[in-house]
Amino acid sequence: MHDGESIGVGDRAGRCGSGLASELSVGISFRLKDQSNVLIRWMQANDVPAVYRLEQAIFPSPWTYDSFLYELSNHNFNLSVVGIVKQQVVAYAVANVVANEIHINNLAVAEAFRRRGIGERLLQMLLRLGGDMQCEVAHLEVRAGNKEAIPLYQKYGFQVVGVRKKYYDVENEDALLMSRYFTGER
Repeated sequence: MHDGESIGVGDRAGRCGSGLASELSVGISFRLKDQSNVLIRWMQANDVPAVYRLEQAIFPSPWTYDSFLYELSNHNFNLSVVGIVKQQVVAYAVANVVANEIHINNLAVAEAFRRRGIGERLLQMLLRLGGDMQCEVAHLEVRAGNKEAIPLYQKYGFQVVGVRKKYYDVENEDALLMSRYFTGER
């Protein structure tokens, strides 16, 4: 793997069957309320150091550096994107598609960039990609106490379908298992 190599982009674009997957190869821009531009594109291997630093700053139980590289190496399953402002990674999302399901494993936004719509855009793109790939259901886990994320997920049709007791060890907190169906969206 080479720095900057965009792992599996061709595979993803082909499997997704949409213009969105191809657009993410070069990036999709949108403007924040403060007029800053955000570029969302496929995560690349050379993004992992910045993604990992954000992960460590945000989560008490962060993923390992190698976990991100491993996810990127899963060409046939991985859908990982980054949000970039002024050439700095400020957000990322990691998802996998298996059979007819998309599982959103990780979605994070740097504290200074929260409540500006970046996380919502990442979620929208993952859901659109899942729909393009004929997924029937999307799943995620969220800390039961994450009062910012839960309403966002509910806005996009996610409902609590279960509880994973003490899922987050360091936080000593339950995870809510949330799912939503793509019925009628294709």
